[in-house]
Amino acid sequence: PIKYLLLIAAIIVIFWIGNKVIIKLKIKTWKKEEDAERTFSLIEMGKKALQKNDLDNAKESYNEIGKLYPLIPEGCKKYLYKEIEKIGKGINRREIISLVKEYEIAKSANRSEDAKKIMEKIEKTYKMLPKKDMEKIHKRFFKNDFDL
Repeated sequence: PIKYLLLIAAIIVIFWIGNKVIIKLKIKTWKKEEDAERTFSLIEMGKKALQKNDLDNAKESYNEIGKLYPLIPEGCKKYLYKEIEKIGKGINRREIISLVKEYEIAKSANRSEDAKKIMEKIEKTYKMLPKKDMEKIHKRFFKNDFDL
């Protein structure tokens, strides 16, 4: 019985390592194409920009990725999709936080026209968030009165 468990564990480890090696080889192959290499680079730039809360550069990277995405190989698209999605979600999260702060400043300064415009941006961005994030934002920011 213990021999079988060890054999099964060894097989699982071999498959896991093999899968990692195959993925690395695929990435190396994809990166030979200029559009794919640029996409990988932009993803890293987008992640770094988000870590620094540099929303403008993160958006720029994300928009460039969007232009290149249709041009990269199908397998590469599937591999990168979640990373690209994370950048988009990160941008939306940071943007809505920034907008809510702007809204609160405009409202406290009695700049109702500015507050209305900012609220429109908040509503647009809010709709793009995943449900889980919508709930977090709602709890954190929308407990205040947002009526103008």
